Amino acid sequence: MNARTAEILACLDTQMADFRAAIDMVPPAQRESRPSPDRWSVGEIVEHVAMTERMLTKACARQLAASREAGLAEETDTSSILELMPIEQIANRERRLDAPERLRPKGVDTETSWRELESARAAFREFVTSCDGLALSQVSFPHPALGPLNLYQWLLFTAGHQARHAAQIREIATDAV
Repeated sequence: MNARTAEILACLDTQMADFRAAIDMVPPAQRESRPSPDRWSVGEIVEHVAMTERMLTKACARQLAASREAGLAEETDTSSILELMPIEQIANRERRLDAPERLRPKGVDTETSWRELESARAAFREFVTSCDGLALSQVSFPHPALGPLNLYQWLLFTAGHQARHAAQIREIATDAV
């Protein structure tokens, strides 16, 4: 396995564990309640993250397929890619971002949403593994707020997005105390 693929998978695993730890900080009885009318509940946050991962898996797969057809090269670089998309930049909650309508939660409970997220993450990890050995820096498409991102950046964005919402859940946990 290419070092870059291993690095992405490790980053995703770290963020998933942190996300679960954040959820566990909120008492189960409070996970379905919105902390205020303009903020999502823990369950809604988990649902949003699962929906986003499914959408990103499909979008990245489409871009990769087109690039493969066009003759995408093999990866020759094994240097670290973590600085291409700093997780803390995405996780920073100082700037509020509104999710597009298609990624807004519908109100599924936390445990159902968690199972959906686990399934979405398994599919995403499978996609990342399928990219192993390809020059993903040559594949790019735009993010609505961040502009053009290459596929390595998109894969890391997914981890950063989850870190951002883990921070949001920790805010709820702090408020619940």
